[in-house]
Amino acid sequence: MMVRRMLRLFSVGIIVFFLFSTSLYASINISYPKQVYQGDCFWLEIKYSSEVNGILLKYNNKTMVVPLNKQKKSRVILGVSAKEKKDRSFWIYYQEKGKFFKEKYKIKILKKRFSKQYLKLPKKFVYFSKKDLKRIKKEKYIVNRILNTVTPYSFLREIQLPVRSKVLSLFGVKRILNGEERNYHRGVDFRAPLNTPIRAFARGKVVLAKSLFFGGNTLILDHGLGIYSLYMHLNQFRTSLGKVVEKGEVIGLAGSSGRATGPHLHFGLFVLGEAVNPLSLF
Repeated sequence: MMVRRMLRLFSVGIIVFFLFSTSLYASINISYPKQVYQGDCFWLEIKYSSEVNGILLKYNNKTMVVPLNKQKKSRVILGVSAKEKKDRSFWIYYQEKGKFFKEKYKIKILKKRFSKQYLKLPKKFVYFSKKDLKRIKKEKYIVNRILNTVTPYSFLREIQLPVRSKVLSLFGVKRILNGEERNYHRGVDFRAPLNTPIRAFARGKVVLAKSLFFGGNTLILDHGLGIYSLYMHLNQFRTSLGKVVEKGEVIGLAGSSGRATGPHLHFGLFVLGEAVNPLSLF
């Protein structure tokens, strides 16, 4: 309810802004990398004066209310997809002393060369029946609906890798399965022997704990403001739907459930519905 009221308030203010533009500058400072490689994500830091009482961020056709705090400094994560070719922009709308302001910031996208991975797999891992395809489509819809939801809370403070081990497959790798080119890898695969403890990337709420066709036992954590982390091929869940977990808390045990040829962890990070490279934050 509060979020809807704030959005309505900003909508009125933005209309007023366009009708009566102002040359005044408010006390706000934005810090972010001006150049970003395809597939990478980054921290955006917003510093503001005590007189700023509302901030909206618009990016990738989605709008979020930025939580304010006593420190007068808020951080969010933004990112670009591996296939992004055009430069990006984001808009900041904010209110100070009853006046509304709007600022546009640009991000230059740098091209990145992704490697190719050639795999020879059993046919059951490459070709699917009509029944399987129906299940895949249904599960894709459920997952995408979650990943494209922007919740107003922000749990993201500190982060860590879910497991510390060798990387088996990098984000963005183009998969060639049995000679056929498939979609790029939308996560990072870590070596994780059977029942290796898997830990939460950051504080978050469990919004999916379900066995999926491709991912097997899959967990998704909502960290707020459009940030989601995803954990696939688990052998066991160590948390449950709706629970809020802390950074570093054991949420599952590694396995090979779903479409996996052996125990490992597929770790994914999504920003406003787009898969990004989680290692770029580290």
